[in-house]
Amino acid sequence: MKLENCRPALPAWALAWGYGGGVGVGWGGDGGRRGAAPGEVLTNKYIASNRFVYSANNIVVTETRYTSTPDVVFRWQTTVYPSIHKLKYVLLNPEDCGQRFNYGFIKIETVGSGTRVTHSSYFDFFGASLWAGLPGPIGMEAFLRYTARWEQETIMRLLPRYQPNTGK
Repeated sequence: MKLENCRPALPAWALAWGYGGGVGVGWGGDGGRRGAAPGEVLTNKYIASNRFVYSANNIVVTETRYTSTPDVVFRWQTTVYPSIHKLKYVLLNPEDCGQRFNYGFIKIETVGSGTRVTHSSYFDFFGASLWAGLPGPIGMEAFLRYTARWEQETIMRLLPRYQPNTGK
């Protein structure tokens, strides 16, 4: 797992990690259109609730409440690019969430016999720079490492659902 600040002028990060399954596994086998089932999303300790709002063509809108701010609804728009295995997301209501902006992308690509996931995010909110530099369990790095581990574990748990049936 590699974590780096991808734009030092503002809080931004890029996290890259890998897993042993193919791109189709991490992509959900359906071009990334459905994403994880709601029950799977809620296994992340930082997510209090997640609600599907609507989808049209390659755009999905969801509302998420986080455990750190359970009274605040984050409305996310995700645009899916199946042909290049990429998702772009943007927070539609940053002011309601105490942020100036929050957007980024997740890209999945084959590397050798495995897969690399790159997640880049750009955001700004009061205290973001402080959070980004905090060491230990309350800092951004701990949050991101937990999230990457959770994503890896979720993919590996769902792997049998999306692997081709070998008849065994």
